[in-house]
Amino acid sequence: MKGEKRFKLRNYFIGKYIYIESWTLYKRVMLTSQFSLIALFVAIFYFLFDLMHGSISGLWVYVGLGFTSLLSLVCNRVRLYTLARLILLFGANLTVFLLYEMELPGTGSNLFFIVCIIGSFTLFGYKERLKGYISSAFALSLFLTGFYHEFDFIPKTDFPASEVANNF
Repeated sequence: MKGEKRFKLRNYFIGKYIYIESWTLYKRVMLTSQFSLIALFVAIFYFLFDLMHGSISGLWVYVGLGFTSLLSLVCNRVRLYTLARLILLFGANLTVFLLYEMELPGTGSNLFFIVCIIGSFTLFGYKERLKGYISSAFALSLFLTGFYHEFDFIPKTDFPASEVANNF
């Protein structure tokens, strides 16, 4: 009974009868699934938070993050492990970029790019460090693009400046 409960999340993330020979790959697959689940919960939380506070400008961003998180979980389940990591990192980087562009200056939302860069090296590890470098370069290019250019097609947040501190 105890062993069955211990591997319950593993069965949801990978599948009950799937066996991964490499221990490091197994741990990375589990980590990717856990990050996807966390990203899904964050998307749901902020979707509901903004909805309760009457802000509808960023809801589509959270729906996108939730969709990429679910897609990453599905790819992990069907044994497309690298694609699952790439989808998760792409969704996280794009979410951080869009929120960085939407938020008022001075909120510090650009610091979340650091988390995405560290996450890319964590998910890919040493053996796949080239993919980690490419994902980090993507995050860095999004940051520099958002830092030096203002995009008019991305709507700004509809939170008053006094309530922006509620997000952090």
